[in-house]
Amino acid sequence: MRLPALSLLARFSVLSLACVLALMAALGWVTSRVLVQNMQESEWQTTAELVRYEAGDHGLERIFMDPATRLDRAGIRSALGPLYRLPEVVRVKVWDREAVVIWAEDERLIGQSFSDNPEMVVALRGQVSVQIKSRAKPENVQEHEFFPTLAEVYVPIFAPQGPRSVIGVLEVYKVPQRLYEDIRRSRNTIWATTGLGGLLLYLSLFWVVRISHRTQIRAEAGRRRAEAELLRLNQELEQRVVDRTAALEAARRELEASNAAVSRLLEESEGRRQRVGTLAAVSRRLTAELDLPGLLGSISEAAAEIFEGEAGFRLAEGEWLVRVGATPGAMEASPSERVRIGESIAGTVAARARPYVTADTAGDPHLIPAHREGAQATRTGSLMCVPVRMGARVLGVLSVYGPRGHRFDDDAVNTAQGLADQAGIAIEKARLYEAAVQARREAEMALSQVKQLHGLLPICAYCKKIRNDRNYWEQIETYIGERSQTTFSHGICPECNATVVATQLHGWRQSQR
Repeated sequence: MRLPALSLLARFSVLSLACVLALMAALGWVTSRVLVQNMQESEWQTTAELVRYEAGDHGLERIFMDPATRLDRAGIRSALGPLYRLPEVVRVKVWDREAVVIWAEDERLIGQSFSDNPEMVVALRGQVSVQIKSRAKPENVQEHEFFPTLAEVYVPIFAPQGPRSVIGVLEVYKVPQRLYEDIRRSRNTIWATTGLGGLLLYLSLFWVVRISHRTQIRAEAGRRRAEAELLRLNQELEQRVVDRTAALEAARRELEASNAAVSRLLEESEGRRQRVGTLAAVSRRLTAELDLPGLLGSISEAAAEIFEGEAGFRLAEGEWLVRVGATPGAMEASPSERVRIGESIAGTVAARARPYVTADTAGDPHLIPAHREGAQATRTGSLMCVPVRMGARVLGVLSVYGPRGHRFDDDAVNTAQGLADQAGIAIEKARLYEAAVQARREAEMALSQVKQLHGLLPICAYCKKIRNDRNYWEQIETYIGERSQTTFSHGICPECNATVVATQLHGWRQSQR
């Protein structure tokens, strides 16, 4: 049995549906795969940096370098305490350079060698390796009784001094529930967006072709009527041909416009994908920066790199927002070094702790007069401001500029807010690091001042004066006060009061009689 031939509209509907479905599947698969890989790589690298930081901060290198420390299991357990307080960490193993377990919660594994572990081999080469928990691995039998899904992160530990050589490996077990939940939500968002875009594309193409098909049918009917009345209606037929030609031309122009809209949608999708990749790379750079001044200056540069425009960053200091970084265009658009919180656009965002978008910077009612003249239509005519937060605290405001009339969409706002949140974490981390360095310096300075009083002090046996380095005798209070932060208060002990003060007082009373 021979199937009837399909019409032009039916053939196009089937072929276009197949092409759109294939395009949706390929685009969704590639986008979700790249996003998942970037999220996992960022998660494992961040975990490794935190583990190395805690190991260096608490001197865990002694476990690998000191044989006596390796035998002190209780001491190792106590030293590993900071690692257990890291988010989602449930287990820790310690390995030496020979792939031998130095310490594990299951004491049966201590002293055993697992040199055939491929992840351990990669870690001993100085690279971070990750493996989702497998039941087949003999050193992981006990963990599966408690945690159905674990990520093993093998973090190489390097010698604190000398050449960069691996002295051991810290194996951290994480329950990556938050990561998998983020991946699931991201995949759902990608597939939902891809499906909606494909549906809109298919409906747009179907609508255009359906109009063209109907026009073609009408033209064919007119041609047949014209043939039947060729002798009698020749002039009318020519006019109809002209009319049908004009209609076809209009349909062609509409089809070209639809194709241009489809191309624009594809370009916007590619731009979003590139923006997400750039955001991930910039976030890694910010979280790795520990120098606070350098970090504050790089935040605006990171925003300018992501949005390919002008950007500025103001840090909250008391009731003021102080500019700490800006591109040349942003500095010209917002020339004030300090803006009070609650005033202008940036101050309003800091006070309300939520994003603000305007398509006309110069005409916005929140903008103060000093900033209206600096807004340029081509570079800083529109503005998007997002708060930089750490928890409930607002640390500053990030401003991103665009040409006048440009409206930053929700995707751009979410991207900028994501960058601002990463910046807030990086600022807090750099501040903590700076405070730790300052505390260490103060402790070293205090220790050096205390050490100045060590050694042999020549002191007079009668008047208790001390001979200084210049061979002069001075009071003991003066000597110690110059070499430490000690302040003296004078009093009389009970013994001196009985032997000296009472005698002098008695003599004075006798002289007054």
